[in-house]
Amino acid sequence: MSVSVTSLTHGGIYGPVVTTPSVSVLSKSLLVLWVGEGSGSSPVSVSGLGATWVKAEETQPVQVWGMLTAYTAAIPKAVTGTVTITFDGGQAVLWDLDQVQGVDLQAPFVASNTQIAVSGSPGNASITFATASKTSNKFLFATEAADLNTTHCSPGETPPWTQLADVADPTGYAELESQISPGSSDLTATAVWVGDRFGWVAIGFELNAK
Repeated sequence: MSVSVTSLTHGGIYGPVVTTPSVSVLSKSLLVLWVGEGSGSSPVSVSGLGATWVKAEETQPVQVWGMLTAYTAAIPKAVTGTVTITFDGGQAVLWDLDQVQGVDLQAPFVASNTQIAVSGSPGNASITFATASKTSNKFLFATEAADLNTTHCSPGETPPWTQLADVADPTGYAELESQISPGSSDLTATAVWVGDRFGWVAIGFELNAK
């Protein structure tokens, strides 16, 4: 099975607790939950789907705003339900729940090729990966920016990566975008921000195909 990624649910609210809409997850899936937070505090807990959620990576905030956190959960059997994300005083909250098929659930990421980028200046978000460990792997990328003049983000690669989600919270405090690469040779992820005033954060993973 080749590596494939779909967004099961994504959205944004203004408040300290998120409960996602109900989703149906396929067996032998890896779930990657991207959480963006506009005031710089990270999630206190993630629960749901009977899964064990593990914090895979987290950025530092840009200035005061702009925290991005990635959680993962291995789903051996098909399941339906919701996911709850709880913050300690969080404000603008964004989420994207991605279902990944075709990866090694025991070691879903190539740990040596996890990439993080943080910028305190406005501009396009970008991450460059090292050469993939095998040709069947792909790259997963997410970026978050806070305090936007407008809310819009789009893939900036040539050829463009597939956009999984592009969501903003209702107040316009923050926006989250995620992408998946076409293949293993597409090493640079770029997101074109429109209206970013203070900078951005980004996280990227190399997905380890079975």
